[in-house]
Amino acid sequence: MKITPDHVVPTLISDWLSQSDATQRKRTKPSIIQQLGAWYRANQPADAEDEFGIVVQDSEILSRVIALINARRRKGYRKPIEITPIPSIVPHIRCDMSLGKIGGRQTTFYGSMLGTFMITIAGIRPLFLIAYSVNNRVIGFMIGSQTSIDTLNRILLFSKRRLITKLPARGIHTAQQIRFGNQDMIHYRRDPIDVENTARFRIHPVYDLVESEITSFFGNIDWWTRNRQPGIRKLLLAGPPGTGKTSIIAAIAASFATTHVIVHAETTNTMVQTCEAAALANRPAIVVCEELDLLVAPSGAGLLWLDGTTCTRNPAGTFVITTTNYPSKLDPRVRKRPGRLDAILTVADLRPSEAGRIAATYLTEPLDKAELISLGNALDRTTPAEIREIINIAYRRLNSGEALSADAILAARKALTRSMDLADEQVYETEEERSSNFERFGPRFDPAAYEAGLTSDADSSEIPF
Repeated sequence: MKITPDHVVPTLISDWLSQSDATQRKRTKPSIIQQLGAWYRANQPADAEDEFGIVVQDSEILSRVIALINARRRKGYRKPIEITPIPSIVPHIRCDMSLGKIGGRQTTFYGSMLGTFMITIAGIRPLFLIAYSVNNRVIGFMIGSQTSIDTLNRILLFSKRRLITKLPARGIHTAQQIRFGNQDMIHYRRDPIDVENTARFRIHPVYDLVESEITSFFGNIDWWTRNRQPGIRKLLLAGPPGTGKTSIIAAIAASFATTHVIVHAETTNTMVQTCEAAALANRPAIVVCEELDLLVAPSGAGLLWLDGTTCTRNPAGTFVITTTNYPSKLDPRVRKRPGRLDAILTVADLRPSEAGRIAATYLTEPLDKAELISLGNALDRTTPAEIREIINIAYRRLNSGEALSADAILAARKALTRSMDLADEQVYETEEERSSNFERFGPRFDPAAYEAGLTSDADSSEIPF
């Protein structure tokens, strides 16, 4: 039985295997956990800190590893994981044999195996696994460091889909930071392009402003890269929650996805790395980083990047869109320093014509001009999120066959306001306030108790609220 020279067979295993007496072997046979512990301790790196081994019971882990290795062997790809049989108290058995071709040559594949195995992944400590059969059922135990187990799980998880580690040329993606062994990388997860549902937000007045900024930037990229300028422009959308910042960005992404790559960065680190990748690839890119006030805690290096001092020049141009609900919470060194944010657009509540046009996209029947004006007036000073909910409330309150009217919209708007006020009142009411109200007014009227006959009309009429 071969084993790689970098790993040693523990004394517990070698002593047991060297015994010739069957009775003695049966009496001194170590448990599965003892065997795993011995392998783990014997192969502790000399220069590594003493790290506890984590024992995992997983009857499918070996078959999943074998399936990944076989799939990559058939395609001629490099294997991210190596599995090696090692001296074992459990007999080595190969199961589910099949034939397949690699490079035109017939090769034997096995669907599963029993015995003791070492799983190696470049850059991290090996894992040790014992698989045995009880009543035709495979039982598997594995030991490894927390880092090794986490890395193995990530490899098995991401092997189900192709990792995109190079910046795509176009389309909408989300930049996710992942770690394999001791290597960090960015995976660009492909997101769907939802043209139909985002089209209504092109009506938003800020959409035209953002589209104009992007079109002007990429259309005059020579101006933005002259005199060794970095070719990057940073736009901040600022406004209260629900005003449509994310929806405007979704509409922008759908509009530019066929000609540019649009990347949603989940952290400032992935934002910077994506911008650098676009510069190295000389690729026009739109990078989005939302909730900037929650993500940015700028260091000196971060501020230099925002200044353009340390960022790589992109001759094709990189347009960065950021958002915030609370501009005042942004670090003043970011918000007030020219160049760190090139432009700030306010996304506020809507005026009648804008609100009416957005609301009309949620209706099932077309409106004439007078109806559209009436609808817009009823929704003046609302946000896109509020409009959607008001329309939903109005439809739920309609009787069968009744048409939606401006009065119904106004009633639904008042109902939404009342529910929000009530939520604020109940959430922020203190225990002292609740006790004071109880002492002043007694128990409140309970509709459910009234309907169930648990309270009288006289009792309920005495309760003022």
